[in-house]
Amino acid sequence: MTNLTSRMAVFGPNMKQQMGVQPSLIDGFKDSHHKEPTGWINVLAENHYDMMIAERDAQTQAGATFVDEAEILKSVLGERRGHTKGVGRKIKTVSRYPSFFKQQSAERDEINKNLLGMQKQLVEMQQYNKSLLEALRNQFPNFQPPPMPSSQPSSEASNNED
Repeated sequence: MTNLTSRMAVFGPNMKQQMGVQPSLIDGFKDSHHKEPTGWINVLAENHYDMMIAERDAQTQAGATFVDEAEILKSVLGERRGHTKGVGRKIKTVSRYPSFFKQQSAERDEINKNLLGMQKQLVEMQQYNKSLLEALRNQFPNFQPPPMPSSQPSSEASNNED
């Protein structure tokens, strides 16, 4: 063991991080479950560690360029809701306010549905008005429909009010 690696072994993951080496999750499991004078905290921890090492070695021998130690810990130790054993808390990717956004989405869907219904009614009314206008022109050839009212008040109407 070289001088640098022996210091890393003594000082653990913090020394590895300072030296720019990615700390190993499997080594972290060993650091927390194995102490030099007393050994493993229990037989189960030792069995889990042996299974992790066997899985990592199998992936390395199979030619894997990247070994996902978090996946190894998950497969050996299992997982709970919101927590991966040996790794820690899972980070949630969902919004903090999902019910609020679901409600907004439901309201938006309802508004869009109403809008589509109104647009359909508008087209039907325009077609009906067009057919009525044609019928009036057939009955009265000189018929001229009144001009369409504007959405903004005309300047003449505002002058008359003064």
